[in-house]
Amino acid sequence: MIGQQVEHPQFGAGQVVAIYRNGAEWLVRFENGLRFRRPRTEFENGRAPAPHSPIPHSLYQPPPPMPPDQREARHLIEALRLGIAPPSMFRS
Repeated sequence: MIGQQVEHPQFGAGQVVAIYRNGAEWLVRFENGLRFRRPRTEFENGRAPAPHSPIPHSLYQPPPPMPPDQREARHLIEALRLGIAPPSMFRS
């Protein structure tokens, strides 16, 4: 069940990421990034698959970490917003 592709009439296509209430409710991550916990009967293919169905290998993959220079730039901007940027972060 987890990893199954489902279709919701309002939110569109999504992937089941968690199951609640003995399979009566699903937590689904939709293609637009939203996650909702909804009754499985709201989904067009909301029937439970066979209990021995394999979990697909294409589960959510987090994005790669940002480059160090981009991370340092974001830290500097946030420090400037808070008014606590140390002098060592400024170029001479």
